[in-house]
Amino acid sequence: MTVTLAISEQLEAELRRSLDEKDESAAVLLCGRNLDGDRLTYFVQSVHWIPESSYIRRGPKELEIESRGWVPALAKAAKRGLCPAFFHTHPRMPPAPSLKDEAVDRAIAETFRIRADVDEYVSIILGGSSERPEFSGRVSTSHSPCRTIDRVRVVGRGVRFQLSAEKAAVSSAYQVFDRQIRAFGDEGQRLLEDLKVGVVGAGGTGSAVIEQLARLGIGQLVLIDDDVVDATNLTRIHESSQADIGEYKAQLAADRIQALGFGTRAEVHVERLASPKVLGPLSSCDLVFGCTDDEFGRVVLSRLAYWYLIGVFDVGVKLRSRSGQLSGIDARMTYIAPGEPCLLCRNRVDLRRASEEMLNPVERQALVEEGYAQGLADPDPAVVAYTTMIASIAVASMLERLFGFKNPELQSELVFGIHDWRVVQRDVAPREGHFCADCSSWGLGDQTPRLGMAWG
Repeated sequence: MTVTLAISEQLEAELRRSLDEKDESAAVLLCGRNLDGDRLTYFVQSVHWIPESSYIRRGPKELEIESRGWVPALAKAAKRGLCPAFFHTHPRMPPAPSLKDEAVDRAIAETFRIRADVDEYVSIILGGSSERPEFSGRVSTSHSPCRTIDRVRVVGRGVRFQLSAEKAAVSSAYQVFDRQIRAFGDEGQRLLEDLKVGVVGAGGTGSAVIEQLARLGIGQLVLIDDDVVDATNLTRIHESSQADIGEYKAQLAADRIQALGFGTRAEVHVERLASPKVLGPLSSCDLVFGCTDDEFGRVVLSRLAYWYLIGVFDVGVKLRSRSGQLSGIDARMTYIAPGEPCLLCRNRVDLRRASEEMLNPVERQALVEEGYAQGLADPDPAVVAYTTMIASIAVASMLERLFGFKNPELQSELVFGIHDWRVVQRDVAPREGHFCADCSSWGLGDQTPRLGMAWG
């Protein structure tokens, strides 16, 4: 099982700053949770620092805390359906737990479980310096052996990962990545092979994204699309042919990935994003690409980024044509994550159409016939050169955020006027009170209702 701790850039910076103090610090982290298959993720939702008055002893290498310093946070966790994690620092020291740390964990673990009404006890240590932090973490239950936290995912304007020493030490087994290793290093390639990335939509833009992710050596892809290949979209779907007409797009992509033999595993879901059953595998991803014209799907992706602390890259292409004559070609790549405005705040979602898409097929067809939902019936023009172009830009943006090319002007949305080779970098502020601006909804993980939405 892979165990991940996900945290927003804002809260991770707050934890790192505590390493600047000469004495150890402690806090209780309240975390959302997601378990999908063999991947367990904890999402840091809030940080509750131990008040100074609750320290009995506090020094550079020791802590002793009164229970009144941490028990109130356990009550908050139970009330909100979150899992508490005991956090403390080792300033300027390695994060390996000492014998005393292990004794403290044994002493308070049962209280954490009972007071917070959870099955597990989570303990996290942050060591090193604020410029170069190091972590260690463990998860234990009353009936299973202790597991280590394998990786930390920090999500905001960038997406940073810190792998455990064991994971980072494993080199790529695939010689085909030699040129990439020269670009990103062994550790960079190991990170790519450790990632789980979701792709919603396997058509024109989606197939181009999937092709590039597989050739980068991404470890696991979750492919979501309920549509089949037909004669009208065959020209834009990478690695497809006439023989594939009638095949599910997502399964076709998975078959091509397997044929490559680069080690990428593909998980196929022949579903629309409007189906809550795909939320489990999608919410366990590290990154997600939205490559769909589904407006309700964009509503879901907007919330997914904040509830599950996931970087989401949404792409789209719009061609304007009359009587076979192109008059405009616009392509867009939008990155959404905690600290960035969502697609709704950017006015990138047609809410009326999103509500129409949630109707059953009979109701939708009735609206089309009555002329109230014409857009659901009319396909837009599309050309492979433009869908592939924006897909490549989205994948390049992912690499930039992962490996940090030191771009201080990194923008969360790029709009390309391809017809006149114009690029607009567009940043807007989140709407006041909206979920993307309200950190109380960040990192909630699996709660009812899922994503705070009504389904079906």
